[in-house]
Amino acid sequence: LTRHLGRVTASVEDALRNDALDRASLTLVNGYAPNIAATWMFQKSFVHPVSSERSASFVNRLMRQNYVNMEDLGDDVLRPFNQDVVQPRALLQVLGLATVRDP
Repeated sequence: LTRHLGRVTASVEDALRNDALDRASLTLVNGYAPNIAATWMFQKSFVHPVSSERSASFVNRLMRQNYVNMEDLGDDVLRPFNQDVVQPRALLQVLGLATVRDP
């Protein structure tokens, strides 16, 4: 969210200058969060529940392997992921490679 702080700040300043402080106007000012549901899903998948029967190192191994896969697939895959931009094509490439390398 901090990378969007400049845009959000400018929007709030614009709303103040133009006295656009009603609810409808302020709903137009929002913290840009593309693909929030998909990003949340990824975050959730990297949690190791207390009651889990998986090894505690499972999440670390999974994250390490996914980053290796993304690096191997190149910047077109790695950069959007690191910028929280979920792209279906890149996601499918990473999942496909993960399935082949570490089923």
